[in-house]
Amino acid sequence: MTERCFVKVEFDPATSGSQIKRAVGGFLRYIQHRDQHPASKPARTSPDVAGLVKYVAYRDKAGGRAELFGPEGSLGTKERKDFVGFVTRSIEGSEPQIFRTRNGRLMDRRHAVSRFLISPESAPGLDLKRLARAAVSRLETEMGVRCLCWIAAVHRNTAHHHVHLVVAGMRADEAGGYRRVDITKPRLMAMKEALGLEIERQRSDRMPSLPTPNLPTSTTAGPAEPAVIEAPFVSPLLIRALPLPPTSRLPVGSSGGHARVDWRIRHSSSILALRAVAKRYSRQMQREVEREAWLLGRERAA
Repeated sequence: MTERCFVKVEFDPATSGSQIKRAVGGFLRYIQHRDQHPASKPARTSPDVAGLVKYVAYRDKAGGRAELFGPEGSLGTKERKDFVGFVTRSIEGSEPQIFRTRNGRLMDRRHAVSRFLISPESAPGLDLKRLARAAVSRLETEMGVRCLCWIAAVHRNTAHHHVHLVVAGMRADEAGGYRRVDITKPRLMAMKEALGLEIERQRSDRMPSLPTPNLPTSTTAGPAEPAVIEAPFVSPLLIRALPLPPTSRLPVGSSGGHARVDWRIRHSSSILALRAVAKRYSRQMQREVEREAWLLGRERAA
């Protein structure tokens, strides 16, 4: 079953250049450097992008070094300031896209940045940087581009380790202009799917692999005879005798009765599948024994 991963996204609207530098820069500095108050939230009186970047840049209290990273690997203060500069230039170098909401408010379709919070349900053993890269890669695939500007950091200052991912709200196009990076519902669902697949991939990479058997090699010339590998015989009776896993200790009339039955059905299916594999294996071994006896009889008759 796929592990759950919490994903939250928020948008900071396009504002003036000074507000962008103050909000985004401040948020990134917070993530890059040590957080003196990990249990409290940073005070934000306005959607300034500079403060946002300052928050992302601070290092969490549990870490011994900054874990700010991007498309090219680990990042530092210079790359953080370059990111803030790109966000500022993209907003100042593009035209406002004003529209009226249903309640009559005027809004700009452009966003300075999109802020993601990625928090797996069970983070131990996972490479959180690979999770962030998988999410951005899927977003680029959905948009048909490969030039998104983003920056992220890993935080381990809470019970649930998580990643702060900040994606620039605009991207540079081939003509030297800027286009919006819209995080639509289908694109967000695709990113969540990519996170689930990446978690499964990392978990499977940690599964121990079976050792490769040593096959006998022939030292004489001529046609090679098929090698016979001795394998332990597994009787289907042994598999059939395996008990089913114990059910949950819930009362019969409780609300968890359906969950208990479903849990037993899933494990029963696994046992049945294992029995079928053992039966096929037994038949194969029996055919090989009969063929060896037939060949031995021919040799003695000759």
